[in-house]
Amino acid sequence: MRVAEFAGRFGWGYDGVDLYAPTRLYGRPDDLRAFVDRAHALGLGVILDVVYNHLGPSGNYLRELSDDFFTDRHPNEWGEAIDFETARGAREYFAANGAYWVDEFHIDGLRLDATQCIYDDSADHIVGEIGSRARAAAAQRSIVIFAETESQESRLVRPLDQGGRGLDAMWNDDFHHAARVAATGRNEAYYEPTKGTAQELVSAVKWGFLFQGQVVKWQQKRRGTCAFGVPAMRFLTYLENHDQVANSARGSRLKTITSPGRYRALMGVTLLAPQTPM
Repeated sequence: MRVAEFAGRFGWGYDGVDLYAPTRLYGRPDDLRAFVDRAHALGLGVILDVVYNHLGPSGNYLRELSDDFFTDRHPNEWGEAIDFETARGAREYFAANGAYWVDEFHIDGLRLDATQCIYDDSADHIVGEIGSRARAAAAQRSIVIFAETESQESRLVRPLDQGGRGLDAMWNDDFHHAARVAATGRNEAYYEPTKGTAQELVSAVKWGFLFQGQVVKWQQKRRGTCAFGVPAMRFLTYLENHDQVANSARGSRLKTITSPGRYRALMGVTLLAPQTPM
């Protein structure tokens, strides 16, 4: 998960304010290095969750140093939007961060949080630059970079020379939503557009996103983008993740609220489909 330093003694990691410092609550920087080294010795990779769409409300003193880090040109549900378009210093601060974790701590990959709130209308989108610089820092090592995208932006994984961001994979919430409704029979709130039918699961496996520009009643706007031509392996599929479990009323795991047979069937689809299971 996220390790950037934040104010206070407890937090989920989403309100980091010093992006270059592993929080003191997890030990010293060398302790993180030792953790990664031990994981590698056991044949495990370490992927770090990073938050580049906002900074935490407490302990964030960047505005005291410069007025150029933030902007009100874009709405942001998490906090003040970062100015990646006109503030060169702000852009560099974030663009270099992914490379820092890869170079200094030998992290094997990055998960970019809520990329729909990373706004950048410049020709070279900041997400693509973060990915390119992280790969350069890895040198001969292979790393993986994937994104959470509530808005389901397929260009995140399209090649840079085709106008994409050049990432390796992106989350597919549509698959999760269809699977969860199929398992529970309930489709309140943001599950409302999905019905949990077998055809939805087939379509998600075949085409990636279920919603590729259709108007969704729940959001009262178009959802998703065209995913034609995107290789199946670029979609990350899952029956649950930390967000979806936390968003439920009691935080129940899916296997505790559906039948064993349905859970096994859905797990089989997740593992055997051509997408990348998580």
